[in-house]
Amino acid sequence: MVRSPLTSGNGPFGTPRGEWLLSGGRNGAVSRARGAATLQQANSERSEFWGVLPALLAGFVHWGVLGGDFRSDDFVHLFRIENFGFVDFVLQSYGGHLLLVRNAVFFLEHWLFGLDAFPYLVVALATHVLNTFLLFRVLVRHVCGAVVAVVLASLWGMSPLSQEALSWLSVYGQVLASTFLLLLLDRVLSCRSGGGRPSGTQVFGWLVLLFLLAASFGTGLAVAVPAVVWLPLLLPARGVDRRLVLSLLGLAVALPLLYVSLHLFTAPMSEASGSLRLQRSALDPDNWSLAISFAAGMVRFGLASLMLGPLVVADVTGVVTGPFQGTSVREVLSLSRGVLWVGLCVLGVGLATARGEARRRLLAFTCLALFSYGVVALGRGVLYQALDRPLWVGQIVPRYQYLPSIAVALLIGGLLARFRVGTDSLRVLGVACVALVVLAGPYATASRDLEFPNRQDGRAAFDRVRAQLAERIERSPRGEAVYIPNQEFSGLGRWLAKGDFFPGWAGIFVIAFPADVVDGRPVFFIEGDPETRAMAARWPRTRIARLLVESRP
Repeated sequence: MVRSPLTSGNGPFGTPRGEWLLSGGRNGAVSRARGAATLQQANSERSEFWGVLPALLAGFVHWGVLGGDFRSDDFVHLFRIENFGFVDFVLQSYGGHLLLVRNAVFFLEHWLFGLDAFPYLVVALATHVLNTFLLFRVLVRHVCGAVVAVVLASLWGMSPLSQEALSWLSVYGQVLASTFLLLLLDRVLSCRSGGGRPSGTQVFGWLVLLFLLAASFGTGLAVAVPAVVWLPLLLPARGVDRRLVLSLLGLAVALPLLYVSLHLFTAPMSEASGSLRLQRSALDPDNWSLAISFAAGMVRFGLASLMLGPLVVADVTGVVTGPFQGTSVREVLSLSRGVLWVGLCVLGVGLATARGEARRRLLAFTCLALFSYGVVALGRGVLYQALDRPLWVGQIVPRYQYLPSIAVALLIGGLLARFRVGTDSLRVLGVACVALVVLAGPYATASRDLEFPNRQDGRAAFDRVRAQLAERIERSPRGEAVYIPNQEFSGLGRWLAKGDFFPGWAGIFVIAFPADVVDGRPVFFIEGDPETRAMAARWPRTRIARLLVESRP
């Protein structure tokens, strides 16, 4: 039989040419490609069911945060809400952070919940549970298989390092920023999977998420400004056009301008000049070696703690659990150096052997980790040096790890996928799930045993001062003014930055009492420090300006 040249040989995808033509030629190939993509998407959606396990484990391990309360800087924010009102409070920066979104959420929570800290903490824990699921979703949809995704998301969600960020409401912005980062990554990587250029609507949505990310916390700002570097790496090369690059460059210019403007024009007292002076000091080339050393310590401690769980996690009192318990933290940092070197070697091999989009994705995750850890090192390295504190104390602070460790988890997932580690068989997935459930107990124990420098009994001190103020006011004759000597509030703790505007007992009065007149008695606080009175006088329409007086008339 003579074979027709039209039907002999193979068509695309190894299909016999005759079958290729009968199936519709190019249209048939497109249909089959779309069918394969649809099947892959369906498998991915079915795999997302397993993300419930990491989320549940994260909630179980960190359930203890619900027993916390307001402490330290939380009282500063509560005072500012009551004293300045919505607009002025939302625009205020604090601790070198840009906090527009976090401040708005804090104000809304205060309006809804008042001085009951429990619902605030419920929101924080629920956000962390959501973040754990979102991390799993990004991993399983765009980075690695279901087994690796379940393990990494569970290890991150259960990590004792998350405990401080969840139990301290002042740093909830970092938890919120992580939500926006994970939502952004999912949307950008979904566009990469589509293979086309992003539409104008998609780019606008990304810019909105980047702004929300930057305006939630300092680490969010650290990854949002250089998004022009890492975000295009998550897209195919053909998907990066001038419109996208110019949009990201515009945001990279606008965010620092907004940061400096808000610090200069809205911060109470001396915080603005102090924060900006600290940033300028951090950018001094003489301090770069300090920042690099500080960052290296944070990375190795964070990597070791993420991968080894409670075995090496530590606070300033020492290793919490495991065989190293009782070992000094400095020795743990030394031991974790080996984990860092192994990780760097694996990363180097992965970047050297990867090609195309796989390499671009690994580079993007590496940039995320470097930018998020780097800004903490720049800002806090010089701070610990200025306070004459040992650098290792700052390197093991758990709250510094929350958002950066997401980038580390993504990077590990990408490397494991690159080396084809793990399998998605139901048997292996079941074994991994059982092992993670067994590990939940030790993780919960370690999280509960962590001690943080700012965990003073601030609420007890607040209630005690409020009771004393109420008693003094009640003892005074009705209709007469009450003059109370202003005193420092001990519940703020020793870590509160010098210069923050919290006027002692007068600040507690503003938080605890809705009006300056209590049961017909006008209340005033005698403040002997002229600088404090002058600071309050800068806002003549606020309560604190009316409450502080030099002496009894």
